[in-house]
Amino acid sequence: MATNKYIVLENSNSSLSARFKAIDLKVPEQRTDNLRYALDGTPDKASGPILRQFIYVLRVPEDDQGNEYGDMADLRTLWRLTNPSAVPSDVITLTDHYGEKYDCFFTGSMEPTPLTTMLEGSNAWHIVQISLQYIRDNEGS
Repeated sequence: MATNKYIVLENSNSSLSARFKAIDLKVPEQRTDNLRYALDGTPDKASGPILRQFIYVLRVPEDDQGNEYGDMADLRTLWRLTNPSAVPSDVITLTDHYGEKYDCFFTGSMEPTPLTTMLEGSNAWHIVQISLQYIRDNEGS
């Protein structure tokens, strides 16, 4: 299977779509079962969905580099989408390095760390960890 050295993040109405260089990825899954015990000590388990996150570490330039890759302004614009009723909404389409598409929400915080001593300009780069909560793949399953 062919892979890319980047991911694509796109807002819900496709008005902003940008590639980002991914340098690390974790895909943790979490069970949301609820386990209680009855008075007699027997377990009473209610099964919940399994939640999946995509946690990426990205290498992002501060300013537009004149190519098809996104910069910090693009990433901040996507991350700050918080209204589910707005256009664009808070749903982000992630296209992973395999070309698979997933609908996601941003979660947690975003704390850019400068990669160089330059904080502005074309030589300024950041390492940014982002967390995306998986909703469904783009086909709706």
